[in-house]
Amino acid sequence: MVAMNQAQPLTLRSTLWLAMALTVASTALGAVALHSYRLHRQTHLSERLRGQAIAEAYAAQIAPRLVASRRADLAALLRGLSWHSDSRLIALLDSAGELLAARGDTQMLERYSQLCSTDAGPTWHVKGNPSELAIEYTLAAVPLTTDQSSEPLGTLVYAMVTPAGAGAISLENWGFFLYVAIIASLGICLGFLWLQRRILQPLADLARLGQAQSGEPAEGLPTHREDEIGMLARTMARMQSDASYWEQRASRLERTLNDRVAHATQRITRELKQAQKKIWTDPLTHLGNRRLLDDKLGEIFQAQADSGQELSLVMMDVDNFKPLNDSLGHRAGDALLRFTGELLRQCLREQDLAVRYGGDEFVLILPSVMPEQAQTIAERAIALFAQHSSTLNVKAKPTMSAGIASLQRHRPESAESLLQMADAALYQAKSAGKARAAILATALEPAGV
Repeated sequence: MVAMNQAQPLTLRSTLWLAMALTVASTALGAVALHSYRLHRQTHLSERLRGQAIAEAYAAQIAPRLVASRRADLAALLRGLSWHSDSRLIALLDSAGELLAARGDTQMLERYSQLCSTDAGPTWHVKGNPSELAIEYTLAAVPLTTDQSSEPLGTLVYAMVTPAGAGAISLENWGFFLYVAIIASLGICLGFLWLQRRILQPLADLARLGQAQSGEPAEGLPTHREDEIGMLARTMARMQSDASYWEQRASRLERTLNDRVAHATQRITRELKQAQKKIWTDPLTHLGNRRLLDDKLGEIFQAQADSGQELSLVMMDVDNFKPLNDSLGHRAGDALLRFTGELLRQCLREQDLAVRYGGDEFVLILPSVMPEQAQTIAERAIALFAQHSSTLNVKAKPTMSAGIASLQRHRPESAESLLQMADAALYQAKSAGKARAAILATALEPAGV
């Protein structure tokens, strides 16, 4: 029994219905949003125009009397004006911007001063703030001029509140959107019926044919149609009639191909392993090369860190290698490097990795090996190397130095950091007199440990 919360895949019919419904809904909502935004902008514009018109009407009444009136008379003049129901402020400013007289909420003049400093427009819309009980209003500034003066005598500042509900979508608009939605829904129904008859039902018949067993007769298919569905139906009918033959032939081909693919896969796998081994191998010492270190050290580091296992890294190089090359030649130097590669291979386990880092430098990657164990391995290699180099006819006998750093002991952040720590430990070993192996000193250990 299917669980109640198990997700069921949508059929083609449901998908078409859902797509049409989402299309209509998104179109209607988009139209509502755009129309509401347009009404909102038009409302603010009309409010600004209305505020400017009222301000100009007041200015026309006040400007002729401004010249002959005294400052005390101006306040009386404003009180005598007919007060509009939406008005909140009428203020008269002189040509220098000083207040001559005012009626209403004079605090709005502060907002007017702020707006004038950033915008020279004649009208401004000031948004309200419900949390601070601040109302939404319109500010307008009109110059006071007369026929006798070419320059403005001052400025009239007017403020009016925005009526509540301005810009709301009317019932007629909602009705318009409702009619659009009804017509669109009817179009969806008619379109779906057409799709049902012309596409969905033929596709259902084709799906039934695809699920039928080979050799069953194909009935009820729209093979008489001349469009793409008819062509597909005829093609599927022919394929169904020949299904048994193709199944047998496919079975024979599959067995043949499987044999060929298996043989080719084995050959390609062998060639890839040989090529990869060649890419990762240093041709002189037959150890891993720098590319192998770059490709594998990060993987080994992350695997050991994820499993909480130890990982020790030994950085080694040959002391007095250059004098050997200078006195006995590069062939003697190459022979010593080949001996070093063979020596390191004999000192390591199967899961360990030895890499020629470059020149006479080598790196040992020792998974699950403690630093002290890695030091013992390095000291054994150093001793064996010294026995061999003692037979060389050179004044400064070559020796080996090694530095050890580990994952658990030194807590590096990355494989690159661990490699740098091992290199620092090698520097400590050389500073202490060479021909020795040193574990990188931690904060609790002296540098010579």
